[in-house]
Amino acid sequence: MRYILILILLIFVFAGYFYQEEPVSKPYMEKINVMEKADKFVSQKTTKFEKSYTEKIILDKITPSQVEEVKDLAMQLKGKNDYETIWNIVAWEEKNIKYDWEKFNRWKKHDFITGNIEDEIQKPVDTWTSGYGVCIDYALLTSALLLSLGKECYIFDIDGVDGGHAFAAYKIGNIYFAMDQKLPVTDVYSDIILFSKTYWNLNPSSTKVYKIWMENGKVKVKEIPFSSIPHNYPPINSNIEIANDIIDYFSKKYGLKKDSRINNMEHMKYLPTGYKSGKYWIQEVNVNMYPQFGEKWGEWLDNRLDENFNKWRYVWAKVEDKKIYLYLAK
Repeated sequence: MRYILILILLIFVFAGYFYQEEPVSKPYMEKINVMEKADKFVSQKTTKFEKSYTEKIILDKITPSQVEEVKDLAMQLKGKNDYETIWNIVAWEEKNIKYDWEKFNRWKKHDFITGNIEDEIQKPVDTWTSGYGVCIDYALLTSALLLSLGKECYIFDIDGVDGGHAFAAYKIGNIYFAMDQKLPVTDVYSDIILFSKTYWNLNPSSTKVYKIWMENGKVKVKEIPFSSIPHNYPPINSNIEIANDIIDYFSKKYGLKKDSRINNMEHMKYLPTGYKSGKYWIQEVNVNMYPQFGEKWGEWLDNRLDENFNKWRYVWAKVEDKKIYLYLAK
């Protein structure tokens, strides 16, 4: 009996020695493998995007004359504070600049019209006047607009299998806000996380950051470590403040009365007594929401909804789990 037990024990020992566990999460492991491929792609096929090249692109495209040429547009977009200004710039770009998918697909295939990608990256004025651009074109235009207002800015450059991604950013306090083609404006980490979920072939760990400023009439660029960008922002417990700003926006613009009785309409089977009809929307935001943008949240929601708000009498709103709930009744 003793020999049988020893034999069984030896079988388990050798089985454990040769056994190799399967990954806990197969999709996650596959994603890591793709990131490794992205690193190889960057080192073997896109050596043009090394540090000196990116800085050269910024200095070549954002010249002092380009900064001066976009100043009139920048002054039109300037708000009463920095939060309003950066929101206005992104709102204008979302409305007036279309993403150039034809250009993106050509770049993805390395099919350059001029034979050099550098020649196809647009100067800020060219993106403004043509109304088209890819991410780096947006980033350069955004940076020129901020520089023309006497502000420092940043460009974040992320490598990926399909060429990567770039966006401009502006720092207020200790928070770097991404100005990435579309509203709403959020912090850079929240923006990168959301973008990576959509385009998971990006390699966020490859991110390079370039600080850009004007000095003695010249454009200056300096690479700073991505690790120096703070990302442990304090918890944002401001849902009520943002909801109140949204309510104030619709109340002021359309003369609607604030009425908390229509709150949580999505859970109601019938409206409270005294109302004949109601309507509500749920807008997913999916990024960190900042109350500093005030009534811009209401303006953003207004522009997204195809609705005649003048036919309603009452309004209310709430914010939960990165979602905006807007309620109307009469």
